[in-house]
Amino acid sequence: VALIRTVPTRYVEQAEGIVLRGVTSGALARDIGQQLQDATDVAKRRAQLIARDQVGKFYGQVNKARQAKVGVETYFWRDVGDNRVRPEHEDRDGNEYAWTQEAAERLGVEYLPPEEQPGQPINCRCSAEPNVDRLLESL
Repeated sequence: VALIRTVPTRYVEQAEGIVLRGVTSGALARDIGQQLQDATDVAKRRAQLIARDQVGKFYGQVNKARQAKVGVETYFWRDVGDNRVRPEHEDRDGNEYAWTQEAAERLGVEYLPPEEQPGQPINCRCSAEPNVDRLLESL
């Protein structure tokens, strides 16, 4: 959302629509970026960054919702393992976190606010691996 805010005001609604239609139809981020560039005054690099970022955020939120639906309360942070991973994300790799503050307090694990969860920081490529062991223990 912060990146979309940099788009001229007259194009924000249009940009949001392009991103939403793209991710729900399974379009590649580069194709969404091209559509953003074609429809707005946004430069190619900026359009591609916005597309990649918004697609990553969308899939991060879908992953979180799916895990919550089946009862997963905690996850392991996973980075992509390359030299572009942020140092703080590399430090989180393999650590267990709770999806909610309540679960964190009850289970004794760390909680990260939604904007810091995997896939949510700008251009974050990290993911949340569900902790199925905790889920199975609770059954």
